[in-house]
Amino acid sequence: MTGYVDWLEQQGKQSAASVRASVTRHVIVPWPELADSKANSLTRRDLTRVVSRIVEANAGREAAKVRSYLRAAYAAALRADGDATIPAGLQGFNLESNPAADIAALTQFSKTRDTALTAPELRALWARLQLAGRVTGAALRLCLLLGGQRPTQLIRVRSEDIDLHSGTVTLFDPKGRRTQARAHVLPLTEQAKAELSPWLALNNGYVLSSTGGRVALREETLSNAFRGIADAMLEAGELAKPVRLADLRRTVETLLAGAGNHGGEVP
Repeated sequence: MTGYVDWLEQQGKQSAASVRASVTRHVIVPWPELADSKANSLTRRDLTRVVSRIVEANAGREAAKVRSYLRAAYAAALRADGDATIPAGLQGFNLESNPAADIAALTQFSKTRDTALTAPELRALWARLQLAGRVTGAALRLCLLLGGQRPTQLIRVRSEDIDLHSGTVTLFDPKGRRTQARAHVLPLTEQAKAELSPWLALNNGYVLSSTGGRVALREETLSNAFRGIADAMLEAGELAKPVRLADLRRTVETLLAGAGNHGGEVP
């Protein structure tokens, strides 16, 4: 698995850090004897035990992710001997099959969420975001100011992706099997410019960074910051139910659709 994660990092995949953290937590630490075994000695039963442990911990969605990581790692190793783009770390496993391919799909844990904040809840969130950490607060506010953009794309924005003169920012979407990330050019409102300008002046490289632009803000850091805010709002009665960072995109879409049905005013 480490060779697979190294390969993701070499490709610049934004998911690499999340995959490494998940594999370390759910495979390497609890199953050291399996982690030290040769890949071609593991069976479907071995890998099913790994996934079952996560399901039993009431982490169904995480179990589904680990299942997909195992399948993808074995699939990459299987084709490595005939694919020059895959590094040596994934070659030489002498695999004949993918033991993770037949682990039953966990579709019951992959249901699409429909949670969205109401307008009053969003206003309460916005008030709390004014008091959030410097870089995480700015990133979360920009997620909303830019129309509910995906945090994974926003935190990768670099200095050259922003043009304050023309009032645009370019985000790159690497999702899917495309070899080159698709560019999304978005207009910047005056409020969005005001959020970005100080960071653009401060950092040369990744804009949303506390290291001068050398290292991008981590998605886990942003997610944890949002979780803390959401938990505090739930405890204070400002939210009707728990929300995740991913729900911000759906919230903006829902409220904008509602605004269209109400003459352009957000309800």
